[in-house]
Amino acid sequence: MSGLQGGTAVVTGAGSGLGAAMAGAFAAEGMAVAVLDINREAAESVAAGLEAGGASALGRAVDVADRETLDAAAAEVAARFGACNVVAANVGVMQFGPLERITADDWQWLLSLNVVGTANTVNAFLPSLRAADGPRHVVLTSSMAALVSDAAPGRVHHDQVRDHGIWRRAPAGARRRRHRRDGRVPERDDHDAPREQSRGATVGAR
Repeated sequence: MSGLQGGTAVVTGAGSGLGAAMAGAFAAEGMAVAVLDINREAAESVAAGLEAGGASALGRAVDVADRETLDAAAAEVAARFGACNVVAANVGVMQFGPLERITADDWQWLLSLNVVGTANTVNAFLPSLRAADGPRHVVLTSSMAALVSDAAPGRVHHDQVRDHGIWRRAPAGARRRRHRRDGRVPERDDHDAPREQSRGATVGAR
């Protein structure tokens, strides 16, 4: 990405881990940054750190499975910073284990965050992205398992319900990269597992 100075970046799952690192990288490029996370305190802490370093930032709590919270955040970001140039949908959760042990609620949780949550994020900020001048990008976080599957027979993990969409078309002339995370984490905090968020595709709009 280039030519981002003076623009605005929106990052979900930005309260820690890869999302927080992305927020810092965008701030270092001279961008205003909206730090969005399901954990309000984490989002506000990261935003405060960026502001202490001289960046413009705001931290807000959002649940990507709840479109209303994303719409409210999009309106606030637009009012404070104007149109956005980067939308980084960095939320994803996982379930590992034998297929017969994964419940209907587990599947619903995975789909609501990894699939619907990604669509909600992009759609909430799409009008702002389209209104922006200069480069525009959509970034979707994925894990390496999207490209190299090592799941044992009879086992299922998050990438099988998330990463099938990695090469889907981005809005209005955009190229695509996938990255994301946040949400309910049963055994470990996925925010703190950047090794599970290693690689994806790019979406940049010109």
